[in-house]
Amino acid sequence: MRKLMGIGAFVGCALLLSGCGGQAKKDPVKDAAAQAKNQLEKAGKVIQEGVAEAKAKINDAASKASEALGEQFTKATEQATKSLQSVKGGPELVQKLGDVIPSLQKTVAGITDQESAQKALPKLEELEGTVSKLSGQFDQLPDAAKKTVGEVIQKGTDSLQPLVDTVLAQPAVQAVRPKLEGIMKQLKGLND
Repeated sequence: MRKLMGIGAFVGCALLLSGCGGQAKKDPVKDAAAQAKNQLEKAGKVIQEGVAEAKAKINDAASKASEALGEQFTKATEQATKSLQSVKGGPELVQKLGDVIPSLQKTVAGITDQESAQKALPKLEELEGTVSKLSGQFDQLPDAAKKTVGEVIQKGTDSLQPLVDTVLAQPAVQAVRPKLEGIMKQLKGLND
């Protein structure tokens, strides 16, 4: 019996050592978890790179829009204000457009992800209301004045559109699409 127990103990130790090759047994659950963690880290890096690329595109488009909007738009609003001096409401309307369009550009340029899109919604709603009011003022202008104001609007929307398109191409910012498209449609509608 002792001999049998001794042999059993020897075989048990031998099996224990040979079964794991002198190493601890691998846990398939832990291995799968480690692999999943590794894949998630890689995916996170890819997402971060994509976000960084999207932000870079938006920043580039914002820079180009700002340049286009800057000097040319300022010059156009100054000229329109002078030419509309004698038109009731003309200079005021141009002044408001001179505020709204750069404000819209600044707001859109700040939309780079879902969080910033949500934060931009109140400002976009405010701008949408302002543009609606401007539409009523625009309708009161004589046709010749409408043409002058339309040229200012054209310069503003032409410089904004590439930025708007770049921002709206980002899937994470779709919450602002209806407001932003609505504002651009209203502005362009004034020029039709």
